[in-house]
Amino acid sequence: MKKWKVWRLFGIGFGCILAYALLMYVTIDVQVGYEQYRLAIFLRGAAYAILAPTLMWSLNESIHDLEQFFMGLFIFNILHMYLGCAVGYGFYTTLFNHLLSDNMSSYGHYITATRIDLAHFNFGEFMDGYFLRSMMSVTLKQAYGFVIWLAGTLTLLFLALDIPAVRTNVMKVPRWPVFAIEYLAKKL
Repeated sequence: MKKWKVWRLFGIGFGCILAYALLMYVTIDVQVGYEQYRLAIFLRGAAYAILAPTLMWSLNESIHDLEQFFMGLFIFNILHMYLGCAVGYGFYTTLFNHLLSDNMSSYGHYITATRIDLAHFNFGEFMDGYFLRSMMSVTLKQAYGFVIWLAGTLTLLFLALDIPAVRTNVMKVPRWPVFAIEYLAKKL
């Protein structure tokens, strides 16, 4: 694993997230049992198992002092676990809320446009059973569609950066001490 480049490992990690999102997009439904999601959960776990050590490895390569490494690790975990989770949940909640209300308004007007014999039609059971369940399924598939596009873009980007001809033309980020010295020299 030490012979592999960081960009390739990032690409493989986001490729696992892409496979997870594709599998969830194809199989997700409100009536599906939990057992069907074992492979998807395994792929998500594999992605995190690849991405977390790769991030730590790249942090270890950029910082040579052990104390600074653990300080960077602590800050990364705080940002990832608290800020990243809060932003992710907020993003998913807002996206899901918007998509569900949009789907209900888009598809709900077809109910009023049809002829329904209300004497033989249980409207409450229809709304609670079929309509809401189908709207939730469509909304979940739309949300995973966004995840598929994002994960696919990041996978292609990181695998493209693994190509030596592309990687050599990307501007390198200087180490922080070099950047700080140059920045302070410009200020003085």
